[in-house]
Amino acid sequence: MGAPPVGTLFFKWSSTLHTSQTEKNKKFAYSLMDSVGRLLDNENWIKKLVISILKVTFGPYKVTSIVSSVLSRNVNCLQLQNDDLKIFDTRVTFPSWIPTSHSLTKLVLRLGFLLVVRDDILLPSLKKLQLSFVRLANEKPAQNLFNGCPVLEETTIYKCCWRFINNMWIGISNMLIRAHYYVI
Repeated sequence: MGAPPVGTLFFKWSSTLHTSQTEKNKKFAYSLMDSVGRLLDNENWIKKLVISILKVTFGPYKVTSIVSSVLSRNVNCLQLQNDDLKIFDTRVTFPSWIPTSHSLTKLVLRLGFLLVVRDDILLPSLKKLQLSFVRLANEKPAQNLFNGCPVLEETTIYKCCWRFINNMWIGISNMLIRAHYYVI
């Protein structure tokens, strides 16, 4: 019997149409996200998932749904990028019912959302974390995220909002942190 297929899904979609097409573009982007969600629900061979949707806003429910599906599968890498940053105060919650992913080694979030991280999150295999245009409400979600990643080796924080974070303790001694602070 041969090895199971290993695959990478990469979706990049950009709208270059007129603004009158905005609603059509949004429906297409949501349809694409629904298809990715269904594929994740039905297939276990996906190891890397890259979703980059440009110039279309997708909401927090879609993001939470994709993150939930990835955390419940054996996906090694998740890159979720949204170029439309006009919804910077929208809330995305890491799912509470699946707090552990033993396979995820790389997580890239470029969202423009408020990221809510519960204190029981555990990503024991995560080695690389990149956060861009993510807002954390205070020290607690930030500490929950970092402390839930015990083998984290590299973190890149780019243009994230740290307005209400005065200090934070991270108990990972060998982690490399690249930070470009951004306060709005």
